[in-house]
Amino acid sequence: MSSPSTSSESSSRPLWIYKAIADGYPTYRADIAVLFGKALPSVGIHSHLVAQLAPGADAGNLPEWTGGTLEVLPRYDSRIRSQLTAFFGATRSLLRLRKGRFDAIQVRDQVFVALTGLVVARRLGIPFFYWMSFPLYEAAQRTAADLGLKLGLVRFLFLWARGRLGAWLLYRVVLPRSDFVFVQSDRMREDVARLGVDPEKMMPVPMGIDPERFAHPAAVPIDRARLAGKRVIAYLGTCDRLRRIDFLFEVLAEVRTRFPDAMLLIVGDAPEEEDQRWLRQRAVDVGVADDVMITGWVSPAEGQSWMATAEVAVSIFAPDPLLDSCSPTKLVEYLAMGKAVVANDQPDQSVVVNESQAGFCVPFEVEPFAGAVMRLLSDPAAAAEMAVRGPDYVRRRRSYPILAEQVAAAYRRWIRV
Repeated sequence: MSSPSTSSESSSRPLWIYKAIADGYPTYRADIAVLFGKALPSVGIHSHLVAQLAPGADAGNLPEWTGGTLEVLPRYDSRIRSQLTAFFGATRSLLRLRKGRFDAIQVRDQVFVALTGLVVARRLGIPFFYWMSFPLYEAAQRTAADLGLKLGLVRFLFLWARGRLGAWLLYRVVLPRSDFVFVQSDRMREDVARLGVDPEKMMPVPMGIDPERFAHPAAVPIDRARLAGKRVIAYLGTCDRLRRIDFLFEVLAEVRTRFPDAMLLIVGDAPEEEDQRWLRQRAVDVGVADDVMITGWVSPAEGQSWMATAEVAVSIFAPDPLLDSCSPTKLVEYLAMGKAVVANDQPDQSVVVNESQAGFCVPFEVEPFAGAVMRLLSDPAAAAEMAVRGPDYVRRRRSYPILAEQVAAAYRRWIRV
C-alpha cells in the first residue's frame, strides 16, 4: 500500500485520475455526472472516464464529458456479451497505461476489472482507489437465488458465479489491497468493516445535489389536468420490485379514508416491462388505480415540474440489507426543491430527515407512514415551515461542491506529486 502524501505542492497541482465505472455513458447518476463531471474538476481533479455505452444511446451523438477525457466501450443486445465486453475492454485499456499519464487509478463497482487495476497501479507506482456504490455482488446472488432457472440456465449460472466469486474477491482481495475506498454511506462503511476491511481507509460519500440545477429550475410544461383539485403525494424515481413501491399504494388507501381527494403521483417507472405491469396491477389489487398517476420516464427538468405539484414528497427503502447501505438521491432532491417529506427509517434517510427537520421519518409500516402523510396534509402551515428548511440543509451538507472538496482532499492525501 502507498503512503499518503504530505507535500504542500499536492494541494495545488491539477490531478488526473483514470476512472473505470460500471454505469453506462451517458449516465443518469448524479455522483458521476455532477460530482465527477462538474464539481471535482472545479477543485482540480480531472477524470479519464472509461464506461460502456448506455442502453439505447447513440454512439455517434454522445454528450460531452465535462470531467476530462472519455473512453466509451461498445454495447450489444446480449446482456452477457455486453458484460464481458465491458470487462475485457476496461482491462485492455488499463494494460495500455504508461507511467506519467495518470496520478491514480480508480475502479467503481467492477471487482474483476479492479484486479487488473491493482496490478497496473502497483506497476506504475500510483495509488489505487475503489469506489463502492452498492453491494452488487450480494444483489447478484439474491437475484440468482430468488429467480433460479426462471432466468434461463446460462444467465442463472452467470449471475450465481459472478455474485459468489465477485463478493469473495471484493472483500478478501481488492478492498484490503486498495489504498483507499470510497463507500456510499456510514452504514456501508460499517458493513464492509465487519468483513475485515480497515474502516480508517474508507470514506462515505453520500448522494448530493447540484445546487445550480435547483436554484434555477427549467420551466417545462406538463399536463396537470388529472391533478386538478387533488392533494398530491409524490414519489420520484425508479420503481423496481426490490424497492416495494406498492407499499405506497397501501399508504394511499389509508390516507384516502381521511383525505378522499388525495392522489399519488409517481414520477418515473419500473425499469423492466414485467415490473411495470406488476406495478400497475398492484394499484388495481389495492383498489387505488384511479388515484395513482405514473408519468413514465421523464427528463430531470420535467421531473422537477411534476414534483412542483406535490404537497408531500415521499421516499421509501424497504428494510433490506441490500438497501440499508444506500444513500437516497431522491430525498436530498426533495429537500432541494423545498418539499416537506415523509421517509421511512432507512439509515441514511434517518440522518438526513433528523438533521434537516424537513419532515418525518417513520417505520416502514402503513399506519405510521400514512399517519405522517396525513399530519402534513392536515397542517399546511407546519408543512411549509418544514419545507423551507430543506434547501439550506442540502446546500450546507449534501451539495456536490461541498462533497467534492472532501473527496479531493482524500485523493490528495494519497497522490504523490
